Amino acid sequence: MSIGNTDRKRLWGRAHNQCAYPQCPTLLTQVGRGGDDEPDVIGEEAHIRSPRPGGPRYDRTFPRTKLDRYENLILLCPTHHSWADTGDGRNLSVDEMLRMKRDHERRGKIAERIERTVRAYLTDQYGADDKILFERVELNGPSLESLFVDVPMAAQAFSDGGHFLEQVHASDPGDGGLLVDAEEWAVAGAAQALLHPAWTGNAMIIGGPGQGKSTLLQYV
Repeated sequence: MSIGNTDRKRLWGRAHNQCAYPQCPTLLTQVGRGGDDEPDVIGEEAHIRSPRPGGPRYDRTFPRTKLDRYENLILLCPTHHSWADTGDGRNLSVDEMLRMKRDHERRGKIAERIERTVRAYLTDQYGADDKILFERVELNGPSLESLFVDVPMAAQAFSDGGHFLEQVHASDPGDGGLLVDAEEWAVAGAAQALLHPAWTGNAMIIGGPGQGKSTLLQYV
């Protein structure tokens, strides 16, 4: 006899693509092992009770019609299949293999249920977050200026730009923490400087990711 399609589908479907040996992380199908994108099947369909007399865990009382059925099969990686059958199967008894298979399938079923629940939640949440909701936004709160934290602009203290920044800072100190200890630098808020009535000319804003360039431009 040989393993039928129905028994093979049940066996592979309930194994969740993982070796049944406890805590073995080996996947039974793996992509790219042969240098291409086609999945390679490394899982092995092992008999819990050998169909051959003298084989690992052979049981002459077990019905021969069930030797290749789902209840007598377990999916293992090559390493644990070889280990389980070493020395006529002395490493694992029939009861141990049945319990191992049952526990593995139960864990896989729980993990699958959790994954479905998480996916359903994320799908529902994405649908809610994908909408722009303005109905309950309170627009009578603090001013935009009070929500904006200015970024510093510096120039050498004795340059034309430094004199201008000192003037800006003197007229409107703005956010705290902008000044530096070095006396050769004059520092003021970048938005304060760009929006100051005495500002003329152009400016080049230079900064790394997350240093406030976009926020500054949006505010201005």
